[in-house]
Amino acid sequence: MARFTIVMLVMSLHCLVAFTMDCSGRQTAMDMVSGVDRSGQTYVITGGDGGMGYETALAIASTKARVILACRSATKCPAAAVQIIKATGNKNISVIPLDLSSFHSIRTCVVAIRNAVSRVDVLISNAGILKIPKRLAAKTDDGFDRIMQVNFLGNHLLVQEMLPLLRESGGRVVNVASFTSFFACLWGNYGPDCTSLLNIRKLATKSPWGWNTEGTPASNYGLAKYADVFTTAELARREQNITAVCVHPGMTATDLAKGLPPTTMAEWCLASSGQRPCPRNAAQGAATQTYLAVVSTEELSDGSYYYSCAVHKSVRDKYFKKHGEFKTIGYQSSIYDLASELIGPTQAVINHNMTFAV
Repeated sequence: MARFTIVMLVMSLHCLVAFTMDCSGRQTAMDMVSGVDRSGQTYVITGGDGGMGYETALAIASTKARVILACRSATKCPAAAVQIIKATGNKNISVIPLDLSSFHSIRTCVVAIRNAVSRVDVLISNAGILKIPKRLAAKTDDGFDRIMQVNFLGNHLLVQEMLPLLRESGGRVVNVASFTSFFACLWGNYGPDCTSLLNIRKLATKSPWGWNTEGTPASNYGLAKYADVFTTAELARREQNITAVCVHPGMTATDLAKGLPPTTMAEWCLASSGQRPCPRNAAQGAATQTYLAVVSTEELSDGSYYYSCAVHKSVRDKYFKKHGEFKTIGYQSSIYDLASELIGPTQAVINHNMTFAV
């Protein structure tokens, strides 16, 4: 019954899409940058050494922009940079280590970025994990569930630490979310109230066990992506000089999706009548996030959730329909503040407080 509900939900989501640009089929990240020149701009991409992150980085590099690959692997990331330089002729590609499961690594990464550039035009938070690798503990050294930290808290800390650079450029944040945000509680085998503020706080340090109804290990992945949608909207509301959007890339065959049983992917593709082909390959899955990274600010709907290059109904819209705008803003603001509390003080907050005191 639960799986049928999810399939029907996916079908309804696709019916709600109003396409403004055609990247719903075989279009790739490279198609999104045809004729685009971003000379003089700086893009930071997390997880740019493989999958959709690599395809996005490759496309952005072809626009002559400066590209910083922030990724965990000490071997894959430099190799990816070499491949991008060779493919595009753009030598302005650099690598900075980043492990989103470590707050120390995130802060160190941003210090290195600050030392390298005075502004960042676009931050693409692409990196994420669907399940915890067997070699790693479920809980990070910072005390949080690894899935929750990598996919939500780590991304939030990265954005907060980079706010001064983004403010300087009137920059943009593109957060890669997921349609699993619509069944956050089901994905973790939780009750329907798992998205309350109290439960989000509790579950940030806990890891579910067993298997969910989709045949994958139960995890906080859906809950993390749910929170990403709300904090993206709140970031857009609070930072008037920064544009923030999030994106569901579509069902895409990347390393991330290897955690999904083939039968699950087949059922989702069957339900997703608006997506052809299904699943998408990495280059096709990267099309929307690449589009959002290079399109003019005037063409973007600040704080919105995108799918196939168009604004799409999100879990925030669902919450708004039930509770109204006043309570929705209060809820998203509370999630944002909770995340900021859990990650601890950031340089952006310290600088802001110092400036305020003066």
